[in-house]
Amino acid sequence: MTANGEDEARKLGKHLQDILFSHVLTSPLKRAQQTCALVGLAQVPEIEPDLVEWDYGDYEGKQSVDIRKEQPDWTIFRDGCQHGEMPTQISDRADRLIARLRTLSGNVALFSHGQFGGVLAARWIGLAVIEAQHFPLGTAPITPKCRSSLCGMLLLTKYSTAKSFCKQPREPAMGQKFVIGNWKMNTTAAEARHLSQAIANGMGIEDSITVVVCPPFPYLSLVGEILKGHRVALGAQNLYPEKEGPFTGEVSPTMLLDLGCQYVILGHSDRRHKLGESDTFINQKVQVALAAGLDAIFCVGETLEQRKADQTKKVLDRQLLQGLDGLSAATLTHLSIAYEPVWAIGSSGHHATPQQAQEAHTVIRHRFGQMFGERSAKMLAIHYGGSVNPENADALLRRPGVDGVLIGGDSLNAKQFLAIVKAGISETQSQVEAA
Repeated sequence: MTANGEDEARKLGKHLQDILFSHVLTSPLKRAQQTCALVGLAQVPEIEPDLVEWDYGDYEGKQSVDIRKEQPDWTIFRDGCQHGEMPTQISDRADRLIARLRTLSGNVALFSHGQFGGVLAARWIGLAVIEAQHFPLGTAPITPKCRSSLCGMLLLTKYSTAKSFCKQPREPAMGQKFVIGNWKMNTTAAEARHLSQAIANGMGIEDSITVVVCPPFPYLSLVGEILKGHRVALGAQNLYPEKEGPFTGEVSPTMLLDLGCQYVILGHSDRRHKLGESDTFINQKVQVALAAGLDAIFCVGETLEQRKADQTKKVLDRQLLQGLDGLSAATLTHLSIAYEPVWAIGSSGHHATPQQAQEAHTVIRHRFGQMFGERSAKMLAIHYGGSVNPENADALLRRPGVDGVLIGGDSLNAKQFLAIVKAGISETQSQVEAA
């Protein structure tokens, strides 16, 4: 390590020491270990057990052709930052590489350093890149949002705000709020373009909240292009639980990833009650989505008749037990749950109170804890969906255990949607300050 690298490591040590490391992936390994020892980090980087990484010692180590001879079954990527590239251009390339990575199985060797390595890490956890800077220390913080299967060099990415770094470790369920827009079967191409552009522009560089928009299938590509480089993630409203095949009219998880989707809504009440989707079929979708690397937003909720018959807990228990059956603990960080009481959606004339939403979320978290353990339940993000609007968003998001909102009608109006986002930002900041 150079003297300059040692100086940078010492300067940044105070930022690194208080960050919760969920996974530390690095190449070259020895350099990162050296850096961590220098700044006094207790946790030393190690190889992610699910991946095989080539520790090639230094930047001028073994070339891809040498590795290919010794590891013929590996998929090899070797990439860096092109001279003169703007951050948005680098971000676009990172998105394309991430989409490719998510379709692969087996061992992947990813050699990436400098600015591109930092941008790649940022895009992997769903952050837009405003500015990225390479520091010669050769290491970086990985926040609790980090995904578990990124194999590459660990570098510091410099964001426009320090909010990307947690001063104290926090559980995801106590962290950023989520605002998810479900456009359902609405908009024309022109309307989708205008709406997504207005939302992207309205977000600016804000990164203290996770914002997702889920347009209809025909407009995913159009909206995805507009959202690139902005702090808004792309999601889909459904998928079919097969990679490919004779399934006329259906869309696979691979197709969604290819279009840049990070999220997918599954088990929505529209599909349960209008299209007859069963818990078993929804379970297949959830398993396939998570296996593909998508973040699944799993929807549950009771009808008005079931609530009046005091069956809310029974219905939620059944939907959770059957819909999440067979999930592995490793995939749970990619799962969130949306509670959407069918009787409170749209223009039904009934509205759930914040207290009712909180009570249902408590039931969901308790059952989830029984299924997957208390720690997983504590980390689980649970959203509320049911006629959410700017007038009630603040009261809902203030409730303990309400980690986000799933919005239907008001997601089709940029002004209304951004007002709800603002409520989420305010509540996130209040929780951070309180912590």
